[in-house]
Amino acid sequence: MPQAIKNAVSLLTSLLIVVSFSGCAARTYMEVNYHVPNASQELSGQVVHLRVVDQRETGSILTANAANHVQNFSGVYSLAWIMPDQHRVLAGEHHLLELFKTVFEKRLAALGGGTTDSTREGTPVLTIELKQVSIDLQNRKWKVDLNYDAVLSLEGRPAAMENIHGSAERVRIMGRKGAETVFSDIFSDIINRLDLIKLFRNARLIP
Repeated sequence: MPQAIKNAVSLLTSLLIVVSFSGCAARTYMEVNYHVPNASQELSGQVVHLRVVDQRETGSILTANAANHVQNFSGVYSLAWIMPDQHRVLAGEHHLLELFKTVFEKRLAALGGGTTDSTREGTPVLTIELKQVSIDLQNRKWKVDLNYDAVLSLEGRPAAMENIHGSAERVRIMGRKGAETVFSDIFSDIINRLDLIKLFRNARLIP
């Protein structure tokens, strides 16, 4: 075989090996699906300054056991909206605080409300205080715990507050997919469980 052909075959083989290893490389993000509730106008005209504050004791959401099965996770979440008609819409990649902020913006918009970057006097402030966000793997089951406070403040003083806590377990599905599935399920549940209408009523922002 001519040397030129040998060189070409060797180069092609090397490229195929590189592509093969690249295709097998574990992705570094987690997929999160958020189920968007049906739209309404119950918070029409209401605009808040939205903040998400991290009050967790640890920065990682994965316990040591879970991390062994979700390797190379970079802390980035690929978010998708699951619309009421079950249509899936990609919504970008976010770190944890951005993830919660983006989803609560969507939740407010679904109720006819909105958010502003303004902190001028008189603007209500909705603060989401993250207490716990964890994924664990115990006895061949994925376990997720999420806990946060939602505080609606007026003139710098809390006017209404609600604590939301949720947990879920699923029989272990191999690898990252199991963690993503159970996290998405409980994530949507605890976001949508917050009664924003009641929160605004308790703060006397709506009748």
